[in-house]
Amino acid sequence: MHDKEAGQSEWLNKFLTAPPDFAPLRDVDYYPAITRKAGRHYYQNPHLNKAKFILARGAGIKTAFRKVHGLDHALRTQLATEFITEVLPQFHPPFEALLKSQPLLQELLPIAELYHDAVAEDEHKDVEERRAAELFQRDMQDLHRYPAKLVDLVARALKNKNSNKMQSFKAPFTSDQQCQADELLLRQVLRFGDIVDIVRVIPCRADFPAIRPTPGPAGPGDDRYFNPEAIELLRVVNAPDFTLLIQAALLSFRNLACITGGWHHEDTNPFTTKYHLPVDNHQRRLLIEQASDPQLCMLENLDDLVRLALAEKAGIRPCLNDHPKRSDNPPMPDCWDPQTGLAGAYRKLHDELELRQVELPENMTLTEKIVVAADELNFELALASWLSPDTRNSMQSEIARLQQNGIRPAIGTPSQSELERIFHQPECTGARILNERGLTVVPTEHEGRTVYRMKPTCTELQGKR
Repeated sequence: MHDKEAGQSEWLNKFLTAPPDFAPLRDVDYYPAITRKAGRHYYQNPHLNKAKFILARGAGIKTAFRKVHGLDHALRTQLATEFITEVLPQFHPPFEALLKSQPLLQELLPIAELYHDAVAEDEHKDVEERRAAELFQRDMQDLHRYPAKLVDLVARALKNKNSNKMQSFKAPFTSDQQCQADELLLRQVLRFGDIVDIVRVIPCRADFPAIRPTPGPAGPGDDRYFNPEAIELLRVVNAPDFTLLIQAALLSFRNLACITGGWHHEDTNPFTTKYHLPVDNHQRRLLIEQASDPQLCMLENLDDLVRLALAEKAGIRPCLNDHPKRSDNPPMPDCWDPQTGLAGAYRKLHDELELRQVELPENMTLTEKIVVAADELNFELALASWLSPDTRNSMQSEIARLQQNGIRPAIGTPSQSELERIFHQPECTGARILNERGLTVVPTEHEGRTVYRMKPTCTELQGKR
């Protein structure tokens, strides 16, 4: 019996400590593929210690294994690191030179940030950073995509990401004063990615995202609140335009945390304060955790923040009223404009499907999205300069379109009698509404009788060729 239990334990140890299976990565975009596999492996599978606890106690397996260091947090910090690697070269020549000599850092740094909490809450804090760096180095070396020396450099920076908080240093950790300039810069980049998401557990000051003047190397602050002055890169660059850009990032990533399950303290969710909409933090977190592609889901949520900003500029905000249910003669909702289009349109938003009618400019960069989503800054002139002419023109066109056309209501599923009438009367209002949506009605035979269904007009056209 003892040998059987030992065998089961050995199998479990081997299974849960094995690296992610990167073998199928062939002729694909490596960065999102690595993110998807590593994110699932380290944040959606139980850690060995957690698995043993579950088996020993007979406890049920929960959907999210980490309290505040889950996949949602890891993906937001990864995205923040993408952002800073996109903008920092334009302000800091040493980082620009480093990226030119090592362009794969644009992938490796955000991936390292994804790994930074790979064992958080499951292993002791003293070994957490070291273990995360070891896993990152092992996995990236096994991929044979990145130069070994570059992987080693990033792994050292990851291991020492929190060395600036240490009172004393013991191997394998080293102080910032003991490392080379390139490694110190990478440490500071990784620290930025992590600190941006600290608002999920530490409340913001009343003047957030204001950045106060700092008299010395360490910013003043009240430990009860998040102090943006702790961001070292603000002192490294020391430029007003960069500071404003960091403020935009702080706002946008706080708003992103609000709708992706990253609000873990008692302060009212700012999204609720701003839009007067309730946010179920647990359900929004599950939205990320249970997505087939969590990174894509996180990006879609950022896009939704941009859509909300554009809609607001067109005078379209979330609807806060309860609409009357269907009856023979329901009153007209106050957000309804019957004069727009063939069937009327909403001037307010009711759900995410309606929100996603707002079209984003093509090829919008991450920095542009961060700037637009930080609409509390009201597109200050210095921030507006980060938007390309094409993006600005596309935004203006979309705002004008929304002002003119509003938000089209969902058409639902018309009855068979209505679909039959639309099919036989192609000039009726219902037919014109479907045509606006790129839909047509076609008859099909089902169990000996004719039924009518909607299908995309383009499909119908392709079938006639």
